[in-house]
Amino acid sequence: MPMPGRKGTRNPPPRPTNGPAGAQPSIIRGPGFFHLPTNSRLDTNSPASPTGAVFLDRDGVLVEDVHFLTEPGQLKILPGVAEALRDLQDRFYLIVVTNQSGIARGLLTEDDLLEIHAELVSRLGSQGALLDGLYYCPHLPEASISAYKVECRCRKPGPGMLEQAAGDWGIDLSRSVMAGDMPRDIEAARAAGVKGIITGGSHTQQPGSLGAVRNLPEAVPLILSLAAGPQVDTGNETAVPNIVSPMQSSQSEVK
Repeated sequence: MPMPGRKGTRNPPPRPTNGPAGAQPSIIRGPGFFHLPTNSRLDTNSPASPTGAVFLDRDGVLVEDVHFLTEPGQLKILPGVAEALRDLQDRFYLIVVTNQSGIARGLLTEDDLLEIHAELVSRLGSQGALLDGLYYCPHLPEASISAYKVECRCRKPGPGMLEQAAGDWGIDLSRSVMAGDMPRDIEAARAAGVKGIITGGSHTQQPGSLGAVRNLPEAVPLILSLAAGPQVDTGNETAVPNIVSPMQSSQSEVK
C-alpha cells in the first residue's frame, strides 16, 4: 500500500523539520519499515524534484561492513561516500534499501536501528550529504523472534523495498540505479527493473548489471552518465565500457 508521495494515496505523516538553523538532520519513523530523515526531499512536490533514485545498500557501500551493526558507535562511513552522495543528490533521490536480519535474530531492535540511522543521517548531514529515505527488511524465514519469521518479498534479493519506494513516492524505476556490494543487490535491482552496479571489489560483474567498481565514489561517473545519456539495456553486460576490474576483498554475505 503506497505511502504518501507525489503519486501516493495515503495521508502524509507530519512533515519533518530540521529545527533551528544549523541543526543537524535527524530522523523519524515512518509507516512500515521505513525511516524518513528530516532533510528528505520526498513528498515535497517540487517541479524540480528528481524522477529517479539511486538505491543504496548500506553495509559495505555507505558504511563499513562489521557483519552485524548493532549500535551507533560501530558506524564508520566509508571514504569518499559523503562526496559521492553530494555529487548524486542534485540528479537523484538517494534511498537506502537494507536487509536487517539482525532484528529477527534478536541482535538489535527496531528502536536500535532507528538510532543507528539517525546517527548516519546526522554524520552525513554534517558533511553536506543527505539520504532521502531508508527502507529496511527485518525479516528472516528462520528467525528466532516469531514476529519476524516471515517469507517476505522485501528481503533482498526480493525487489519489495525498491517497489515500495516507487509506489510510495512516484519514483521512475526505469530511471533509477541500484548500488550494492552483493549479488543479491543486483538480483533485487533486476527484478524491479532497475539498473544495477556492484561495488566493493568482492565480486565480478553480475548478469544484468552495468558493471563492477571498487566503491561508491567510482560508481558516480557511471551513474551520472546514465542520467545524461540514453537508457541502457540492463541485460547487456557490455553496454557500458571502461568498468574498473574489482580487486578481491572479504565482505560478509549475511545481512
